[in-house]
Amino acid sequence: MKRKKSILDKTKAQLERSLARKLGADSISAAKDITQWYPTDCPPIDLLSSGSIGKGLPSGRAVELFGVESVGKTTFGLRCLAKMQELGGLAMIIDTESTFQRKRGIQLGVDVDSLITLSEKYLEPILDAILLIIEDMEGKNTPMLIFWDTIAGTPSKRERSSDIGESSIALHARAMSEGMRRICPLLDNTLITLLACNQKKVGAIGNPYALEQDKDATLGGHALRFHAEVRLKLEKGRKLRKATDKVNGFEVRCTAVKNKNLPDGTYARLAFAMDIGGRYDNALSCLYTLRRWGAMPKGTIKIGSKKLSVEQWRNGYDRDAAFRDEVHKLMEKTYAELFLEEEV
Repeated sequence: MKRKKSILDKTKAQLERSLARKLGADSISAAKDITQWYPTDCPPIDLLSSGSIGKGLPSGRAVELFGVESVGKTTFGLRCLAKMQELGGLAMIIDTESTFQRKRGIQLGVDVDSLITLSEKYLEPILDAILLIIEDMEGKNTPMLIFWDTIAGTPSKRERSSDIGESSIALHARAMSEGMRRICPLLDNTLITLLACNQKKVGAIGNPYALEQDKDATLGGHALRFHAEVRLKLEKGRKLRKATDKVNGFEVRCTAVKNKNLPDGTYARLAFAMDIGGRYDNALSCLYTLRRWGAMPKGTIKIGSKKLSVEQWRNGYDRDAAFRDEVHKLMEKTYAELFLEEEV
C-alpha cells in the first residue's frame, strides 16, 4: 500500500510540474462534445479517425490500437506523443512492457525530459492512477495524451500473488470493465485522449468458426471495445524491397473497425519503412492509400498532369509544402467521395 501511494504521489508531482509550465498558455474550452482533435503524424490514420488530415485522435475519449506484434503500434504511439508535445500539450506513457527506450523516443521526436511516466506495472493501480489524473485535470483545459503500452502486457495484482499456471479466469476483464466504467464519464470532461495498445485474442486468429464480432476481439474483455470512440486494427502485409532486393520495410493495412463519428470498416494502406529510422513513411502511405482507393492508377504516379517516379513523389512530399497540401486535398476528396457521401 505504501509503495502504491508513493508511486501515485510521484506521478502526481510530475503532472503538477508539467501543468505549472502549461497553464500560462492559451486555454481551450472543454465541453461534452469533442472539442479538440490531435494529429497522429500519419495522414491516412487522421482520415480514418476524424475524416480530416491534421485532426486525428479525439479529445475526451478512449482510442484502441490493436494488431499483431511488430506491426508498429509502439512507434505510432510515440509519434503521437511527440505531436502532442509539439502542440504544447502534456504527454504521458504507461510502459507496462518495459520496452520504452530513451534513445528510441528521442529518435521519434519525443522530448523525453518532459515526458510523464507511470512506473506502476499492475492493472488495478494503473486504472486508479488514470482516474486520479483525470480527476486532477478536470477544469484545467490542458490537452493531454496518455499512451498505454500495452493492455495485453499488463498483469493484474492477483497474478502477482498466485502461482504460475494457476487459473485466473476473467480477472483482467473484470478490472478493465470496472475501471473503464469509472474513467470514461470523467474523461469526457477533459481534453485528455487515452490511446491504448492491445493485441487480438489468439482464439480469434485464423479460426474459421469465429463469429465476425469475435475476429477483432482483444485482450481485457469487452470494456475497452465498448467504451472506445475509435478502434484501429493494424495488419502486416507484404514486404517492401529495394532494387538491391534487401527488405526495406513492410506494408500495413489499417482498418477503422469502430468509429462513432464516421463509417466503420474504412481502411488505408500504410508503409512502415526502415530507411527513415523505422517509422511510418507518410509519403508512401499516402501513395499506397490513394492507389487502394482507386484515385491513383497502379503503375502511374500523377499529381495533376505531372507524372512522377516513386522517389520524386517522396522527395516532393517531404520537401515541398505545396505538393504535400495538394496530396492531402486529393486524399480528403477521395475519402469523402468513397465513404462519407455514401452515408448521406
